[in-house]
Amino acid sequence: PAQASLSNPSSLPLAIAGIALGEGLEFEVAATNCGSSLAAGGSCSIDLVFQPLAAGAADDVLTVATEAGEPSA
Repeated sequence: PAQASLSNPSSLPLAIAGIALGEGLEFEVAATNCGSSLAAGGSCSIDLVFQPLAAGAADDVLTVATEAGEPSA
């Protein structure tokens, strides 16, 4: 599996409203230790699994919804 990291460089906790993938079917969020809040200066990880449906390239967008907006990776 691949792993994405989320960090909070702020001096305040960051509320996490949700973690989602776009409409691609080849990727799945397998696990995360992010929870609903990320401590100030903290980080967490998001494990992703790739299960190709056909040969060739595939992509998707990982979105983390927070009180600060929705950064994508």
